[in-house]
Amino acid sequence: MTTNTERIIHILHLINTDQRSTTIQNYIEYLLYINEQGSTTSELIDYTEIQFGISITEDELSTELNNLKQDGKIKSSKGKHSLNTVSREDVETRIKQSSSEEDFLKDNFIKNLSLFSEDYIINEQEIAILFTSYKNYIFECFYNYGKNAIRLFNYENPESANRKTKVNSSQILYNIKSKLPSNNKIKDIFTLYIQNIPNISTTRELDYYRTIAERAEAFFALGLSKELAEELHSIQPIKWKIFVDTNFLYSALKVHSDPENPAVDSLLEIIETNKDLFDITLTYLPDTHKEFRKVKNDLLRTVRSQILTNNQIRAALNSNRIDDFTRAYYENQLKYGNDTQHPSNIIEQSINILRSKNIELYNSKIQQIDRNASDYLDSISAYHTYQNIRNQAKRDKGQEAKEKFIDNIEHDVYLREVILYFRYKEYDGVYTHLQECNVFGLTLDKSLIGFDNFLAYKNKSKELYIPTFFNPSYLLNKLIKLLPVQSDDYKKSFLSAVTTPSISTDNTEKSLLTQSVISKFIALGINDLKFMAKCLTSDIFLSNIRKLGDDDEKLTTFIESEASRHLSARDKLINQKTKELKIVVQNLEEKEGDLSITKQENDKLVEKYENLTTHIKDLKHGNTVFQKKIKEIQEIKESHKNEVDQQIPIAFSKPEDIIEKEILKQKILELEQKNIEDKKIEANVYKNNKIHEWQKNAKQKYYLVLLAFAFTTTLATITIFWKFNWSFNLISLWYTSNKDSLTWLLVAIFSAIIWSIAAGYIVILYNRYCDTEDHEKIKSYKDHIELPTRLRN
Repeated sequence: MTTNTERIIHILHLINTDQRSTTIQNYIEYLLYINEQGSTTSELIDYTEIQFGISITEDELSTELNNLKQDGKIKSSKGKHSLNTVSREDVETRIKQSSSEEDFLKDNFIKNLSLFSEDYIINEQEIAILFTSYKNYIFECFYNYGKNAIRLFNYENPESANRKTKVNSSQILYNIKSKLPSNNKIKDIFTLYIQNIPNISTTRELDYYRTIAERAEAFFALGLSKELAEELHSIQPIKWKIFVDTNFLYSALKVHSDPENPAVDSLLEIIETNKDLFDITLTYLPDTHKEFRKVKNDLLRTVRSQILTNNQIRAALNSNRIDDFTRAYYENQLKYGNDTQHPSNIIEQSINILRSKNIELYNSKIQQIDRNASDYLDSISAYHTYQNIRNQAKRDKGQEAKEKFIDNIEHDVYLREVILYFRYKEYDGVYTHLQECNVFGLTLDKSLIGFDNFLAYKNKSKELYIPTFFNPSYLLNKLIKLLPVQSDDYKKSFLSAVTTPSISTDNTEKSLLTQSVISKFIALGINDLKFMAKCLTSDIFLSNIRKLGDDDEKLTTFIESEASRHLSARDKLINQKTKELKIVVQNLEEKEGDLSITKQENDKLVEKYENLTTHIKDLKHGNTVFQKKIKEIQEIKESHKNEVDQQIPIAFSKPEDIIEKEILKQKILELEQKNIEDKKIEANVYKNNKIHEWQKNAKQKYYLVLLAFAFTTTLATITIFWKFNWSFNLISLWYTSNKDSLTWLLVAIFSAIIWSIAAGYIVILYNRYCDTEDHEKIKSYKDHIELPTRLRN
């Protein structure tokens, strides 16, 4: 492996441990120690940047503050955090111990220096320069090699006896010597001292080196440098399309209060400021926008636009008797005063505001999803079943159960189907790692996440299952681990971290587990950075490794199966890229034969052809290496005649809110019966609605007939009156002189027909609209109503 590859792998395994959380907690404790009066969250963010040169998001810092509170290490009052007595004493002990180690190191350095100076007398200024250079040498070694640098100071170190990572400090020594005074004698003495460190180091000095090693590891757990992050992302790019749910939009617009709001803000900021590393598109469906807009009129009614004093607002907030939208409105009023916009106004301008936050409306039509298809309707029915189970479980625990409106359920199911459609469109829905799946949903709705996992549990598969939805804090945690350390000077921040007595760390079980995986990679000769990076950042992979324990054969089989998955995915990608290449070649040939082709179009096609050719070449090379290694492993396995190959299936670990198996077993039969009864009731309601719709239609026809009749009668009357100059005498005269005429007979017959038709319509419409459901015609219509698939037995 190259030096950079080794560093990336090493830092990735640290990121995958609990060390990052521990490091931030140690920093918080140290900062609260030096600020005895206590600090607010925002002050701690500023102090972290000043003291250690790194930026930490408010969401992550708040999480670690809560963890420290739960552990009883800090206390909070009026927005300020401070250490309790025991924690303050612990930090003070660490600081005193660190100071003592520094003093001993300097004294021993001066003492040992005389062993290499011979007849040369070193003055105090030269001693100071040499001691500073000695410490810089220590820091440079650990900066370049991490904990492995301990081998430069102790040849017999058991912790690194089996390590194959190469550590060489020649260049480091050369660079530091070049900064020493031009006195060659001083440089020679310094060189001899450095070369003999393993021979002259005392136990206390070795303890000091281990302390620096732990501080270095703690710092590396915060993330990669920008250069290493760019190298990693050039090999393993992050290119995601994320469909956001309605409640995510509320948080992005700050119109409702939710614990996930800080995570949403941090996520949007990270995506915006790291476009060179992450190609992440946030979008929302027209259906989501429609559901989102529905709440506007409700807000006009439920959130009163009124000017309140700060004390009145605080009293309302402290009462805990206001909804999430009103709470957010009041909290914004405290921040921005009377300039705060009403949430209904914000929603009115939502498209433009969301666009400014790089959240775009998805305008393309998705015709492939049929909302009347049986699978789609079955998903809606399954949502009702899940909701019943979930609510029953809540009632059993004495908790409040909430019912979702049918419109919200249909929206959630449609959103899930859209995400799954895009996944299958690109990879046929088959993935070997979470990193390969580039279409997700973001939601704050725990019931939607639970429903997604409920369907996964119900439709068990041997393939790796990747949830459709995540909450913002989960995705933020994943992205933060892949971010470079937010620092203007990574190396300077590293030096601040290792020289500050703030870190108290131990190797965690997770760290040792990851290191054993790296050892297994080395033993198998696996050197593919993309594959190793995927494995070391996958909780699923490490969880399965942990279950297998020390069984070397099973570990080898499992890693082989993972390598096979990776190889299969590459084969598929090669085939896909080859097809694309053929299309490009075909287009290129067609374009070249076309005299009207522009040079710009031709250049683009040639460039795409070259890129695809290079990509396929790289993939084929990687496949050759993997095939060779798998062949070697299979040959080893064949030599064990009495052992059976074992393929370890991988299942995505279930989130905490998935329905417990016990509840499902106990309730499933009961709920299936209830589901049948509910379907009957819903079918009856459906038929009644259809009848009411039919009757309503008939009523409209009824009004139309009466209107036509009234209009015809009125027109005839007006015509007669107009013809005889509006004189009743003339009408009487005309009737007397023409009573035997054919005209009057026709008028009488026509009038009788009109009245008969009108009377018939009135009777029919009365039967249909006003009569009870026992009427034969209504019964007949009801019996012939066709039910949708989800309501049929």
